[in-house]
Amino acid sequence: MNKHLLNWTGVLAIMVWVGSAAPASAKIIFLPMLDASLSLNTARYNARYSAPRLDAQGNTLPTDSYSSGNNAYVYLAPNLGLTELPGLWLTPVFELEYMGANNILNLEDEAFLYNQRLDLYYVLGANYDLSKNWRCKLKAFGRTEKTRSAANETLDQGLYNYNDAGGWGEIGASYHLGVPMRTMFGYKGYTRRYPYYLPLTGQSSQLADSELSQSLQQALPADTQMKSYNVGEVWLRQEFTWTPFPLLTNLEVRFKDVPYTQMPVVQIDGTFGTEKRRDQYADLSLELPCLINDNHQIEIDYAHRLRISNQNYYDSSLGLPLGGYYNYFQNSARLLYTFKFGFTIAGFPPQGSAGVTWQRRQYLSRPSRQSSDTNDVYNFDNPHWEQGLEFAVTLKQQLFAKWFNVFLSYHGVTQTSNSSVEDGASYNYSYNTFTLGTAISY
Repeated sequence: MNKHLLNWTGVLAIMVWVGSAAPASAKIIFLPMLDASLSLNTARYNARYSAPRLDAQGNTLPTDSYSSGNNAYVYLAPNLGLTELPGLWLTPVFELEYMGANNILNLEDEAFLYNQRLDLYYVLGANYDLSKNWRCKLKAFGRTEKTRSAANETLDQGLYNYNDAGGWGEIGASYHLGVPMRTMFGYKGYTRRYPYYLPLTGQSSQLADSELSQSLQQALPADTQMKSYNVGEVWLRQEFTWTPFPLLTNLEVRFKDVPYTQMPVVQIDGTFGTEKRRDQYADLSLELPCLINDNHQIEIDYAHRLRISNQNYYDSSLGLPLGGYYNYFQNSARLLYTFKFGFTIAGFPPQGSAGVTWQRRQYLSRPSRQSSDTNDVYNFDNPHWEQGLEFAVTLKQQLFAKWFNVFLSYHGVTQTSNSSVEDGASYNYSYNTFTLGTAISY
C-alpha cells in the first residue's frame, strides 16, 4: 500500500476514534485551512567562471541557463477540535510543492541548481492547552523530496532525492514579567536517507566528485549511502511583547547533531577511518518585528551559525590532506517590509512585501582555490568565503472574494566568493526568477 495512503488512513482512524470515544453531548469542531496556488515561473541562472568550461571535445559550454515551467502549491490542514476537551486540537497537515523551472536550493550547506522539484510533506499531530498559560505540541512527520539536476536523471531517481521520517515536540509557557513573555522548549528527531547518492554510479559520479575524489569513492562499497544521516535537534525560544509599543523581540538558540549512518571519516593520509562522519550546528537568531500601523509592518532579523564537522577532505590529484574542511561560521541579516495600499481594486486593497537578505559564510580552514596557467592552486593564506545578496518582492491583489487572489513576484540572488574553481556547482553566480499566478486561501 502507498505510504501516503497509510498516513492518511491513520488520520481517519484517529478521527473515528475521537468521534466514538466522545460523549454523546460532545461536538467535533472542524476548522479546515487551505492554501493553494498555480503559477508560471521563468528563471535565468548565470554562473561566473574564471576560465571557459569545455566539454570532452573541447567545445565551450554555456554558463547561463534559461527555463520556464508551471509551479503548483497545496497546503491542507483539516484541524479538528472537541468541545468536551476545548484545549485539544488534532492537526494533520498535507503540503505539496512542485516547481517545473530552474530553481536554486540549499542542501547540506551547498547551493545546487535543479531543473525540476517535487516536495511532499505530511504531518500528524496535536496541540493541547495544559492550562491557561501552558501549551504543548506533539507531531509526527515525513517528507519526500524529488529533484532532477542533470540531463541523465529522472525525477524519481535524482541524485539528491531524500526521504525524512521523524517527530518533534514542544512545550511553551506564557507569562508576565514586566511585559508579556513566552518561552518555548522543543526537540526534534528524524532520519534523512539519500537512496541514490552512491559512489561512482552512472548518476552520481560527476556531481559527487565535490564530496570525494574518484579514488576514494572506489574504496567504498557500491551501496554506501554517502549522505544519509540522523538528526537530533533541540531549541529554546524566548519572545517579548513590548506593550504598549508595537514591537516584538524573539530570541532563539538551537543545537543540531547530525551523525552520518554510513559515511566514514577521511583521514589525513587519504584513507578511511573506522569513525563515521558527524556534523554539529549551533544557531543563534534574533527577530525584531514592528507593526507600524494596520497597513505597514517591518521586521529586522539576524542569525549566526557555527558548524563543526569531523570530516576532512583529501585532494588525490595533489596528494594533499585538508583537515577541518567543512567547518565554518555564518552571519546573515534580513530586512522585510509588508504593506497595504490606501486604495482598493475590486473592493480590496493591493498588498505586498519586499525583502533583502545579506549572508556571508567564512570557512575556518578551507583554503580558497584559484586557477593558474598550469594547475589549480590552493591559497591557505586566504580561507574560502562566500557572500550573497538576495532580493524578493511580491505584489498580491484579492479579486471579488477574500479567499482568491492573483500575485506577481520577483526573486533575485547574487553570490560571490574568493574561489574561482568550482566543483559540482558554482560559488559565483546570479539567479533571477519571475512568477505570475493565482491563489486561494481559506
